[in-house]
Amino acid sequence: MKREGLRVILTALLISVTTAFGADLMPNGGFEAAPVDGRIVGWSSVSVDALGAGRQSERGLMISQDDSGGVLAYVSDAVAVPEGVRTLYASGFVTNAKRVGGEGGLVLSLLFFDADDRPLGESVIEKTKETPDVWRKVRAEIALPEGTHHVRVSFKLDHVNGAGGLDDVVLDTEDFGRVSVAFHNYDHVLTAGNPVRFSLTSTRSTTVCVRDYDDRIVREIAVEPGRPAAVVMENVDPGIYWLTDTEGAYIDVFASVVPVPKPADSEQSRFGVHYGYIDRDPSFVKSLLDIFEKIGAVWVRTNTNFDTERESWPQREAFIDGMRARGLQSLTFFEDYNFPEAAKPRWSSPLTLELVAWYASHYRGRVRYLEVWNEANGNTVEEYFAFHKAFHQTVKAANPEAQVVQTGIASTSFLGEWGMKYMGAEFQDRLLELGCDRYTDVYNLHFYPWQWQPEEIIGQFMAVYRRHGVSKPVWVTENGIAMNLTNLPQQRAGAEYLVRSAVTCLSLGIDKYFWFIALDHPVWDFGLVAGDARRPKAGLVAYATAARMLDGTDFVSRPSGGTAPLQAFRFRGENREVFVLWSDRPGGVEADLGTLGLPVGEITAVDLMGRSRSVDRNAKLTVTARPQFLVIKTVGR
Repeated sequence: MKREGLRVILTALLISVTTAFGADLMPNGGFEAAPVDGRIVGWSSVSVDALGAGRQSERGLMISQDDSGGVLAYVSDAVAVPEGVRTLYASGFVTNAKRVGGEGGLVLSLLFFDADDRPLGESVIEKTKETPDVWRKVRAEIALPEGTHHVRVSFKLDHVNGAGGLDDVVLDTEDFGRVSVAFHNYDHVLTAGNPVRFSLTSTRSTTVCVRDYDDRIVREIAVEPGRPAAVVMENVDPGIYWLTDTEGAYIDVFASVVPVPKPADSEQSRFGVHYGYIDRDPSFVKSLLDIFEKIGAVWVRTNTNFDTERESWPQREAFIDGMRARGLQSLTFFEDYNFPEAAKPRWSSPLTLELVAWYASHYRGRVRYLEVWNEANGNTVEEYFAFHKAFHQTVKAANPEAQVVQTGIASTSFLGEWGMKYMGAEFQDRLLELGCDRYTDVYNLHFYPWQWQPEEIIGQFMAVYRRHGVSKPVWVTENGIAMNLTNLPQQRAGAEYLVRSAVTCLSLGIDKYFWFIALDHPVWDFGLVAGDARRPKAGLVAYATAARMLDGTDFVSRPSGGTAPLQAFRFRGENREVFVLWSDRPGGVEADLGTLGLPVGEITAVDLMGRSRSVDRNAKLTVTARPQFLVIKTVGR
């Protein structure tokens, strides 16, 4: 009893001291105070066993669980809110979360309570699904609900199998400073070599850093309140550039991209994206289509979203015509979003098929590829096959030139969670047994990295195709990973995954590779661009590099057997060969280029961001988990 009372008194003293003498209300936000009775000061319900190596010291809050279906939450002691305060400015450093399934992740939030300790709600400071093993700063301005007497910091792993770390938590009553950025000559994505011009204003004296993909500070800009700082950066090299504070917290972003040449035959392009927001205003769509054109996203997959006024779809008409004007290709998939009630049941109903026939006929010459549903293995094989057959017959009658693309089969291991009745390869096998090949022009599958790696899932499908004698093209029309706009380490990891997965897919016989998703969704932050269609992610630049390097090539071989620790892939195009390299070994490996069988010709190394340099063929090259390209000109051979 005495020890418990002592702990409460000490915590209360800490709260009162910080309230009286400083803006920061959080006691022991850096977890440096000596534990009391085996408990963490400021987190009196949390055992000292939860302490681990912090960001810059021996102490930080480290939590872990091995149950992807559970929630592990640690909550701080009550922190009194000074009278009259209606806004708090929260910040901290987090690390190490890995999402396994669902919509959970690492969540840092602020809980609100009244004077009787009754809950008033919660405000999320940070929610991330995956974060590499580095510390990063997060912050949020939080409006307090009416009647808030005190708050508690909550740190939890929500449906995560992994670990999370928290350190240097601050609850400030004073604004941590607000930096505003205004770009003057473009919309956040410029062509490499062009200048970028922007101005900065701040509510506090601060320094804004411009960081490149490698986290190098390439520019520091001092900003004083009331004195805008004008910035000009000439001849910007290819890459992603983040504007951050001195501790690396995100402020804004711009990208410099080497445009991808248009293919002579756009249908032969290997690269696409999924985009579902047809009904946006023309200026928004134009900005996005400009980006697609620049990064080589030649294929764009959209859903139909039928309504009863299908003869007057101005947004869809403008979108499809805008794509055609840029030499882009459209893939439309059909699903039951916004279908008229009269179209139910959805499968093979007369009205459903009438809609399909109208679409195939109306967009003849503009949309050639039509996909039969999305992830249909949430239904029975027989049910889907009947609709697939009827769909094929309906489309071919309306437009014999149209190509019917099978549903993107979900290769998920979360059958119950996602409502799937069948694993992907099993569903495909049973469809082919029913004779699906007679009604299919293109096969299609989906996978995500928390489910399967490309070699695993594609290998399963390819075995099924071989067993049934299928020789038609196979596409991957969904693959993606989280790349939160403000989570810079996560963006780097996502960009590297994007290239590795695309290269692996192409090497395994996949004809086209679509990234899910072009634009951030309210649920999924997998976008190459933020939801405003302006702010790019690192994945956007990596995508452009991969498309520029590999479109117009065919896979040849895996040099040196393609074994770990060096992963090597050889592609051949007109007058060039491209080798893609990365390593699975932590810390990388020294690769002897002389052992790769490089053809005769000038060698250029191109990194993930599209930056180029000459390389001697007898050199040793440091290869890490970050993919890089070796381009060899073979003109005249």
